Amino acid sequence: MIKLKIEKVEDDNYYLSNNNNNYKFKIVFYDLDSNPKIGDFIYIHESLIKEQNVLLSFGNLISKYGRDINSVDDPDLLVLQINDNLFYLKRLYG
Repeated sequence: MIKLKIEKVEDDNYYLSNNNNNYKFKIVFYDLDSNPKIGDFIYIHESLIKEQNVLLSFGNLISKYGRDINSVDDPDLLVLQINDNLFYLKRLYG
């Protein structure tokens, strides 16, 4: 997984960076009390880097709208770090 820092948020557009690389993702988060903010971190699978032009939706691991996650290496897993708290979310489809 790649650790990306949230640098800027505009609506559902998240501007992320790591090691002089910048990324822009359109992400909708479900099942959270509040959305991530500047300074928080997102850990995503390397394969999602190429999906910057796609709307990504993430929600609770027990949601019926995504695949079952069986490994921390699953490309549909996203880990959100807000302060010292980690939230494990899965990609939602449909």
